[in-house]
Amino acid sequence: MADHVRDDDVELYVLGRLTADVADAIDDHVRHCGKCCDAIQAAASSLSTRNRALRKGRNDEERRLESRTLTEEAGLLQVLQPLSLKRLAVTISNASGKGLGLRVAEHLDAGGLVQIRTRHAVLLAEVRYCIKAGGEFLAGVQVEKISDTPEGRT
Repeated sequence: MADHVRDDDVELYVLGRLTADVADAIDDHVRHCGKCCDAIQAAASSLSTRNRALRKGRNDEERRLESRTLTEEAGLLQVLQPLSLKRLAVTISNASGKGLGLRVAEHLDAGGLVQIRTRHAVLLAEVRYCIKAGGEFLAGVQVEKISDTPEGRT
C-alpha cells in the first residue's frame, strides 16, 4: 500500500468488514504510518461516541439487570484504541444484551476500544474492566456496534 489508507476503508477496517487481503495490507501499512494509525484510532473513537450518544436517554441505569447467558464461544480480539495489530485469542464466557464477559491471556486497559471477531459477527466494544484471575484475565466489555462477519473472514 503505497499511499495512505482511504477514508472509507478506515471505518470498514474498524467494523471488520474488509476482506482478509485488504485488512492485512492495512495492517502492514499502519506499522509504518502514524497518520493512518491515528485515523483508525479516531474512527474507532468516533463510532463509539456516536453509539453512546444514540443510547443516551435509554434506560441505562443498572447494566446487571440484564440476564446473562453462559457461553464458551471462541474469537479473536484486536485493540483498536490504542491501536495494536496483534490479534489475541479470546473466549466469550457470557453475554447479555449490551455486554460480554471475556477470558483473555493479556491485560486490557479499561476504556480501550476493541474489535471482537467471532464466527457470526464482528463487534466493536469498550473495555469496562479487566482483572487477573489465575493465569488469565477476566474482562467485561460494553458492545458498541455489531456487524456481520464478511465472507471469508473469521
